[in-house]
Amino acid sequence: MKPVSTDVLKNGLRFYSHYDQVAHVSGIGIRGGSIHDPKGKRGMAHLVEHVITSRTKELSDFEVDLLFWRYMGGPDKDRKIQTDRFSTFYGHGTLHRKNFMLQCFPVFASMVRHSIIDPNDVLSEKGAVREEYFLRGVDWLPMFVDDLMHESMYEKNPARNRIDCEPEELKSITVNEMKDFLRKYYVPNNMFVIVLGPSHEDAKRMAQKYFGDMASR
Repeated sequence: MKPVSTDVLKNGLRFYSHYDQVAHVSGIGIRGGSIHDPKGKRGMAHLVEHVITSRTKELSDFEVDLLFWRYMGGPDKDRKIQTDRFSTFYGHGTLHRKNFMLQCFPVFASMVRHSIIDPNDVLSEKGAVREEYFLRGVDWLPMFVDDLMHESMYEKNPARNRIDCEPEELKSITVNEMKDFLRKYYVPNNMFVIVLGPSHEDAKRMAQKYFGDMASR
């Protein structure tokens, strides 16, 4: 098996590649998860993820949904947009063809590169995050036990933060605070790109094309 290759652009963005004629996987990761939520604003990383995936600069909501349905079998099936304790990832599982990946990667890149915080989306996405708090956090026993374990293990360390949110703190998050979070964490030297399938040079060209001209901080 060929090893995974890694490289860094001049602005600090790290990217990983693995040449494989069968695997077609790509995505962008941000080192910004629930442990990075500001004090009293638990749910920030999760809410930002929800809001900036609501729309993109180049495509309408309908066009984005159509793309995901066409190549991923639905809006959520093989779409790997998720927040954990340490990071947020925008990408997808293995697609059938390289061309599908090359059409999807720019969409995720646009979400991250041209992040749009529309006040009209914030309220509805707060509702969506709160719903996940109940569906996955409170009503799903494995996640509920995991949260209790982290809360009991860590007294002050932010690893004790819930991944989804704390409902009362979620309500208080403002648009300006979300923009501050983006400016702090959604920068090249805090990001990484994964491209599995194309050659290392092709992966580098993809990373350079969509993120090469971003300021490092």
